[in-house]
Amino acid sequence: IIWIHGGGLHGGDKSNINEVARRFVAEGYAVASLNYRLYPEAKYPAQIEDVALAFAWIHANISGKGGDPEKLFVAGGSAGGHLSALLATDQSRLNKHGLGSSNIRGAIAISALMDVSRVGAARRSSIWGNDPRIYQEASPLHHAGPKSPAMLLLHAEHDTDDRRAQNQAMHDALKKAGHPDVKIHELKDRTHNNIRPNLAGADDPGARLILAFLKRQSAAKKILPEKQE
Repeated sequence: IIWIHGGGLHGGDKSNINEVARRFVAEGYAVASLNYRLYPEAKYPAQIEDVALAFAWIHANISGKGGDPEKLFVAGGSAGGHLSALLATDQSRLNKHGLGSSNIRGAIAISALMDVSRVGAARRSSIWGNDPRIYQEASPLHHAGPKSPAMLLLHAEHDTDDRRAQNQAMHDALKKAGHPDVKIHELKDRTHNNIRPNLAGADDPGARLILAFLKRQSAAKKILPEKQE
């Protein structure tokens, strides 16, 4: 599991996932938690480029660490969910490294931002500038299509109405595009900020959903990567 931390693209750290990582390691999954450049020092597309580069490095090196490069998952919450969904849906990010979305066995996006245009004006301008074409390019919702890897979308009952609506819109857009394997779940009694720490709990519903997704997708037949141009 390649975990991408949250923090609004301006904060957070890979160490924030330590307790959750232990939860999944205990189930037999390796977890690689990564950092990426943050704004205001770094603006789009620095964050997604860093994530793509890290994925490519892990893909090339994980077998030497006892992992399987054919069973790589990306996951994250909030900004990390946004980057997970964007990496999984925008082929161009991994194409630059000779890979594609078929090299991702599955993507788990938790309370993710799916539509950049719906971010507050000041933050949107600070990270993505003022070009509506860039907003589309940076939005997973704009890239929803049938060739993305299997996707698990989770959000909190007490996320904002807009964040819940964005995730439902992403699910619906993938389904409409003919995506064969996308699921969405709302986690009851959870807020945007406490989904992640609760995943460390043995009986957490979110953790159970993720583990079931990992198990099912790990056992699924491998889809051969498409030939890159």
